[in-house]
Amino acid sequence: GLSKARVTLFGDVYPLSEDEQ
Repeated sequence: GLSKARVTLFGDVYPLSEDEQ
């Protein structure tokens, strides 16, 4: 879900992998 996502300055959302949490 969004709890594991990173929002960029452009407003795009990228899911983070387990290593990036």
